[in-house]
Amino acid sequence: MFLTKKALFKIWFITITYAVFGVIWFLMPIVHTALRSDSVRYVVFGIIFLLLSVFFYKWGRFAEGKGKLLSKGKKLIHYELRPAEFIRLYEESRDCPDNVISKPDFDVLWVVLSAYDVLDDVEREFEALEQMSIVAPEKKKPLVKILKASMLFDKGRTEEAESLYFEVLNGKKDLTTMATLDVLAKCDRAKAMGDYATAEAYYRQKLIKSFPKNTPLDIILARFSLAEICCKTDRKEEAKEHFNYCVENGGETSMASTAREMLEKL
Repeated sequence: MFLTKKALFKIWFITITYAVFGVIWFLMPIVHTALRSDSVRYVVFGIIFLLLSVFFYKWGRFAEGKGKLLSKGKKLIHYELRPAEFIRLYEESRDCPDNVISKPDFDVLWVVLSAYDVLDDVEREFEALEQMSIVAPEKKKPLVKILKASMLFDKGRTEEAESLYFEVLNGKKDLTTMATLDVLAKCDRAKAMGDYATAEAYYRQKLIKSFPKNTPLDIILARFSLAEICCKTDRKEEAKEHFNYCVENGGETSMASTAREMLEKL
């Protein structure tokens, strides 16, 4: 992921430190007294430190790059409802002139995609999807197609979305893909196909579930979708209730601004 010279120096410094301690403890029996009864203890400590050096190298690269962005993304997008701030942070990390390593990552791009989605930046959503498709391992490519189908259903491009939906449905699927496909069928696809009863049941169930606990963004997305469904089924008063919630609690998302516009029309 995105690693600067400073981050790599930090990782290598601690990694080498553990490795040096490991070598020292391995050599201790020779330096001390060959094969004394307590020499096994030194070897054990040597193994521990060498294992720590390998662990920190792996963990350090994740924590300093991908892990940092994933953590920030969850906080800024899902809890603080500031997707534009995450995009700014992502672009700053990606374009940092001090980067030694700079390459796209599937999981981080998924967070980027969600940020563009709640900003309703359609053009950049599709750009992020294209990047995801390029870097995705083969087993995750069906997930990219599901995400694209979800976007297409949401934008009213039903025919294209249906093609992708059935391509994944009829293809080889793992448990994650099957679960994601099931969610798509109950929400975005159901709404696009006019099956408002199924979509409404899904979003109402989502609002009352206790595990995993809903984030503020989860609630906003569900309330906004319920407002749209209520508009489609001529329940304006309930739609106003959901839209008002989105205006008051939607932070810097497009749902807040769109809800405000919708309230003026109702």
